[in-house]
Order: sequence, then structure tokens, then C-alpha cells
Amino acid sequence: MLKSRQTLLAAGLGALTIFLLMAFRTLEQTGDSLTYATAIKTGERLFHPHHLLFSPLARLVFLALQGLGLPVDGILAGQIHNASWAAVAVVVLFYLTRRWTGSMLLATAASLVLLSCQGFLLFASQVEVYVPTLGCAALLLLILDSGGDAPPTPARLAMSIAILSLLIFYHQSNVLFCLPLATFFIWREKKRGLRTSALVIGLAGFLVLTVYIGAYFVQVPDPSPSGFGRYCLRYALMEQWGAPDNVSSQGVLSAMAAQAEAVALIPRGTRQGAAFLVGILVFAMAAWNITLA
Repeated sequence: MLKSRQTLLAAGLGALTIFLLMAFRTLEQTGDSLTYATAIKTGERLFHPHHLLFSPLARLVFLALQGLGLPVDGILAGQIHNASWAAVAVVVLFYLTRRWTGSMLLATAASLVLLSCQGFLLFASQVEVYVPTLGCAALLLLILDSGGDAPPTPARLAMSIAILSLLIFYHQSNVLFCLPLATFFIWREKKRGLRTSALVIGLAGFLVLTVYIGAYFVQVPDPSPSGFGRYCLRYALMEQWGAPDNVSSQGVLSAMAAQAEAVALIPRGTRQGAAFLVGILVFAMAAWNITLA
């Protein structure tokens, strides 16, 4: 009975997420959003090197709706795609919080807090890559947490490989998740964890690299090894990305203020205080995780 109530509540939260996001879709799209929406509609320039499968997967939504005879454009298809991933993130957070706290009330509250965050609502109804990335990361965490202390089953390993690959396909910088993932496997399984992390990260890396090579050959008329490197790292080679100022005191302050603004609209003049509060929360979370380890 309790399990069926939990399933119904999770399904209700997912349905509520999709309803709210589609009923109150943002009318504002970023320049990147319009670029993705154009690719989704036309099928041209689908493979952005840093978000390789975002536009192709949203394009599948566009083609499915078009095949059903429904009116659709690139923006609507992207919004439906993102709203679906937003529902995944909300439902996974519900299950994780329920598992960690044992409380249905806290699990529901956590999901509703995520659903009410400014950044989540905004990016979930824009044609942007961030909420699908969040949904993938949440799914990966759910898979990793589902087995307890038992060694991972072949099915869980296969799902971890697939979701990790998709996570990187949505946003290339998610390759950085490989380090904490390897740390998790080694912490959980000790010596066996080295083999597990090598298997999961190695196969995911092989899959990602294979798809990247295929996309590069499809897009570039005169391919070369050096050209492939530039294709994969195009943004990283631009001077305005990854500048040293990002790790200065002002850069860190701006990053923390941006995190606060992802939760709620921060009035002018309070950014520094909001950034300080985010810093305290980050420190507390780090200390909590170290304590648990």
C-alpha cells in the first residue's frame, strides 16, 4: 500500500512538472536557444560539439509530433523535450530523498522546492541544455544509490555507462563527473572499484569518442586529427572561456551569486550576502559528505 502511494505521488509530481512547464512556457529565448530551435526544426547543423546530442534528440520529438499531424516548431519540440527531463529530475529527487530520509513529506517538499527554483523553471522551458543534463545526473545518482553496498549488477553497470555517456553528450564538461564517479566506486568497492570504474568510464569514453568521430566526419568536409581536436575543444580554445579571472575572488563571488539567483530572484545590492550564504552551504555540504565518508 505504501509503495503504491509512493508511486502515485511520484507520478503526480512528474505530471505536475510537465503541466506547469508547458502551461506557463517562457516567451523569452536566448540566442543559443534560437540556434538550437532552428537546428531542431530544419535538421541542419544538429551536432553542436559541446552539446552533441541535445539537438538531435529534441529533433526526434519534433519529428514524432510532426508525424502525428500535430502543430509543432523547433521551440515547442525543445520545450517538450526539456519538460520531460525536468519531470525526470523532480521524480528522481523525490525517490532519493524518500530513500535517504524515510519521509514521504520531506521527499515531496524537496521535489517542490526544486520545481519552484527560478533557474530550474527558466531553463526547463527554454531550449537549453542544462535541465536535460540535470535529469541525466539525477538518474545516474539514483542508479549508483540503488544497489546499497552490494557489487553492481551487469544491468546497473550497463545503465551507468549509458547514462554517463548521455550526460556527456548533453554537455561536454560533464566529462569531469568521471573523477567523482571513480572515487565513488573505489570508496564503495575498495580494490574491485578500480576495475568497476575503469569498465564504466572506459566504455562510456569509447562510446562518446566513437560518436564524436562520426559527427566530425559527417560535418567536416576535410577531416584531420588536428581538426578533430579543435572541433572537440572549440570553446575551450576561445580566450573568453576558461579565463584566469574565473578563479579569482571576484570570479568565485560572481559564481556563488549566480547559484543563489538560480534559486530565487536576488534584489540588487544583496548579491554579496547571497554569495556568502551559498559559500556557507557549499562548505557545510562538503563537510557533511566528508563526515559520511
